[in-house]
Amino acid sequence: MRFRLSTWLWIWAAWTLVGIFFGTTLWLNYVAAGRESSFRASLTVSLAEWWIWALLTPIPVLLARRWPLWPPWTARALLVHVPAGLGVAFLKAILERFARIWLFGVAPYLLPNNIVRHFLMYTALVGATHAVGYYQRSRERELEASRIEAQLHRARLDALEDQLRPHFLFNALNTIAEVVHEDPDKADRMIASLGDLLRGTLEREGPTIPLA
Repeated sequence: MRFRLSTWLWIWAAWTLVGIFFGTTLWLNYVAAGRESSFRASLTVSLAEWWIWALLTPIPVLLARRWPLWPPWTARALLVHVPAGLGVAFLKAILERFARIWLFGVAPYLLPNNIVRHFLMYTALVGATHAVGYYQRSRERELEASRIEAQLHRARLDALEDQLRPHFLFNALNTIAEVVHEDPDKADRMIASLGDLLRGTLEREGPTIPLA
């Protein structure tokens, strides 16, 4: 499944907001601790970190859609997501290391807790993808249920119309049978009108017939 431009824009916008939030939080922590701080540097570090996640987001999203964790595919999906999550975690750490070197000339250590943190972020993205997919399927089921319910109402209406037509025809014929003895010409016109009505009913295309 390809990501459209609008999807990419939403991904970058979301991670940018996250980066601004954590960059501001980092700067405020330095200020509260009385340490020398630079809002620009804090924001740059944070945005670099979260923009890397924006670049990597399609990987867990596409893998989660291709191998969902729903039964009975849970075990097979785990065999995909565990190594993929570790791979994304190491890739994130390496890209973040290069970004720090490029921005500040300092290379951070590849600490195990960072790998674990990145792996947990991968699992969070997989979980978010599953949540969105569950919501979409729920909406599709609701729409399908509404469509089936509408078809059921239509079928009930059609059945009611099919029941009414014979009664109407019998009543019309009984009326004509009574009139034919008193006014044959009127009965003849009634038969012709009834024939036109039945012909129009058979030729109708919609669920209603004009009163005229």
